[in-house]
Amino acid sequence: PELKQQTVGKILKIIGTNISQFCYKHDGSRILQSCLKNGNREQRDQVYNQLKPIFFELILKNYSIYLALKIYKFSENKDREVLVNECILTNFNKLIKSTNGQAFLNFISNKSTLKINDLMIDHYINKYLKMPLDIITKTFQEKSNKNISETVLIDQESTFNEEKVRNQLTTHIEKQLEKSIHKTYIFQASLNRLFDHFDTKMKCYVSEVFDDDTDQFLYNRFGAELSCKMFTVGSTKTRKKMVKKIKDKIEELVGNEHGLVFLIKVILFCDDTKLV
Repeated sequence: PELKQQTVGKILKIIGTNISQFCYKHDGSRILQSCLKNGNREQRDQVYNQLKPIFFELILKNYSIYLALKIYKFSENKDREVLVNECILTNFNKLIKSTNGQAFLNFISNKSTLKINDLMIDHYINKYLKMPLDIITKTFQEKSNKNISETVLIDQESTFNEEKVRNQLTTHIEKQLEKSIHKTYIFQASLNRLFDHFDTKMKCYVSEVFDDDTDQFLYNRFGAELSCKMFTVGSTKTRKKMVKKIKDKIEELVGNEHGLVFLIKVILFCDDTKLV
């Protein structure tokens, strides 16, 4: 390690303050990735500090995205939070709509703490979906026991509000499906959080919308958890479609801790849905 760190030191001394000029070419990106992997904390910080201002740009380019992944991987948690707050969330709408951006967001979701995941989920719900969780909770909460006269007066306004929220949610969900954004872990994590606040009708709708995409939800914690919830509330037809979607991937899912959770859910579920 000491010899490698000495080599990294020589490379960084030669590059000096021109690190950004090496990012976008294949060889230059590979050299900087190696410096991050084999360097000490001070050397990694040197690369981090120079590239942080262009971190978002690194994610969008074909060679430099791998450098961005390495920067994030070898950063301290406090530096990761800075990158997420200052570089990721400020450009979230662009990232989630690009192939490289989606790949990077998936990497963050799998490699980060719950705190960072919560930051991204909160941003998705409040800034991208633009519907605060408290509004969704209030909209779908079960009606409390009231006398008939109170219920009649309340229902006219509440029904309108409920349909407005429901329509906004369904439009958003279907648009994400159309653009394949539903495959991103942050979408799945956000929908997983929202799912607990939906009423039965909305839960069944979500289950039916994604029953043909079950295999896309089983490679991260949040997606697998959401799949278990959808399987629980779904109709027999929906559950059979979900099972059919994973029949050819059983061996692969057994070796995947997230997919295995869903397989166990299916096996333990007592109805006529058959796995094999």
